[in-house]
Amino acid sequence: MSLLRRREMMESKKGYAGILYIDAGFLDTGSVYNKPPTYNSSYPDAWATTYAPVALGDIVSCDELTAYSDKVRIRQYYTYGNMTSNRYGGAKITIKEQGVGYIRLMVIYEVSGQQIPKELTVTHADGTVDTYKIIDRR
Repeated sequence: MSLLRRREMMESKKGYAGILYIDAGFLDTGSVYNKPPTYNSSYPDAWATTYAPVALGDIVSCDELTAYSDKVRIRQYYTYGNMTSNRYGGAKITIKEQGVGYIRLMVIYEVSGQQIPKELTVTHADGTVDTYKIIDRR
């Protein structure tokens, strides 16, 4: 059985809404939601996931990164692509700004003692829940 087929079977059992890939690099303030993170020598171990859709009132959480840390951020992006002025530390936020359409999980430095997270959850304002599998492709 091919590795790709085995991965598909594992993901379909849980019923993930999608996959967020971890890429190496730093999400600076000029980044847009659908572009790869850029290298920044000040943050050599930084990584960020690809994006997930969100809307006003949604709660985004990554339970595997529960403790507040300025090293862990959930970045919000407007539907047209640019990052909002709100930048949150920690691994749980509520989308409170109209026009936000996407988020990305970012870790600036390797968080001591933390494993790479396996899932990110979006609890939508209507009560539905989407869980995204996180795969490290650095």
